[in-house]
Amino acid sequence: MNQRVNFSHDLVMREADINDVWFIYELRNQDETRRYSRSSAIIDKRDHQQWFEKRLSSVDSTIFVFAIDSNLIGMTRLDQKSHGVFEISVIVSNLFQGFGLGKRMVKETIDVFLQAAIPTRFLADVHIHNTASNKLFTSLGFVLIEPAGNFNSYERSVS
Repeated sequence: MNQRVNFSHDLVMREADINDVWFIYELRNQDETRRYSRSSAIIDKRDHQQWFEKRLSSVDSTIFVFAIDSNLIGMTRLDQKSHGVFEISVIVSNLFQGFGLGKRMVKETIDVFLQAAIPTRFLADVHIHNTASNKLFTSLGFVLIEPAGNFNSYERSVS
């Protein structure tokens, strides 16, 4: 049922702040998100709030929120695994899935590092049955390094 939509404005990317706590909570608890997550359980509000506050204050984690026409549509998260190595994840709101926005969000997140000329290696773990996300990462130059259980592990280096 997803029709092609022409969004009237550009995708806006910004770092998440404390006001995004419940938007991120809703994204994480979407049925589709839980289906392809390592844990399919619904996250408790209090646990999420504590997790979110820790992520915002961590130097090893960055969360970006994306909007189109003032509508919040999704997020990407980078978790630093070691010097210059980041795991990237993406969640798109159910209302905006199927329009290629997840790919644009991941590309804009990677572009931050490209523009700063910071040599970086990105990792992504994607559920084997999440066809859209597997296609998204391979289309952006990520290479499958190994399947592990129910997840494919991808890697991409930029400099």
